[in-house]
Amino acid sequence: MKTFLSLIIVFSMWIGSPTFARAQEIVCPKPSGDPEYNKNEARSYYNMGNTFFTMKQYEKSAASFVCVINLVPYSIMARYRLGKSYDALGRFSLAREQYQWILADASDEASVLKAEVQKRFDEIKNLPDKVADPAKDPAVGVTDPVTTDPAQPTDPKPTDPKPADPKPADPKPADPTVSGPPPSQPPLTSRWWFWTGVGATAVFTVAAVYSGLQTVKYQDRWESDWRPADRSALEDWRLRTDLALGGAVISAVALGAALWLNHTKATPARPAAGTSVLLLPACGPAGCGLSLTWEF
Repeated sequence: MKTFLSLIIVFSMWIGSPTFARAQEIVCPKPSGDPEYNKNEARSYYNMGNTFFTMKQYEKSAASFVCVINLVPYSIMARYRLGKSYDALGRFSLAREQYQWILADASDEASVLKAEVQKRFDEIKNLPDKVADPAKDPAVGVTDPVTTDPAQPTDPKPTDPKPADPKPADPKPADPTVSGPPPSQPPLTSRWWFWTGVGATAVFTVAAVYSGLQTVKYQDRWESDWRPADRSALEDWRLRTDLALGGAVISAVALGAALWLNHTKATPARPAAGTSVLLLPACGPAGCGLSLTWEF
């Protein structure tokens, strides 16, 4: 049992360390020459952006969708979600640019969104941007392919946000995994870690019960016959009982933590004075890893 307790203490200290818990900035990776690599990277940032958008952290969701467009410029849903993020932040000029892209696109995917986008575009058409802190602009330090370069020709091109071009030049097939509708929250029973945790807890619990019964059995024998063999068997079963109990406790705690984190991420609305915990993949100049954010 001392070994298990030591492992639990070391793991807890590592989780609570500043290195693990520090919040990392969202840094867009550079597009590569491999389209499949770009799609995989864009998929990660798209899921991250949806999570931030659900939690109403629009600064981070906008930065995530900017990274998606940087990797996959033809993702209609990424532009739609980026426009919604800018809209929620009061950056109506940037939101209008994204909405214009969708209105100018002739694909079937864009046509599904055009009625809603056109209605919202008309509502914010003449609205000025709200005053915001430039230091908090998620587009600072990243390449936003949505913004038109003044040095470029004025002819309508896929990089021109004006809706003059009814169909972008050289259209590419949309990636359904990146530009499809936002993924819905799957049921808890479809999670692999749920059944793994339940199974591990059940196995360790059954083993602990069986070992405990054997311990009681050999305890009675030892107290009645005083045979050395019974004494040795008693010690062995005690050790197995301790190990099984330790495994059951660790499995149950891990499963409970996973359930709590899953419930925290799946909850769309939170009290203003509440606490939120977020565990997400994050990439930086030194590589990629997991970022644990605790806001209170």
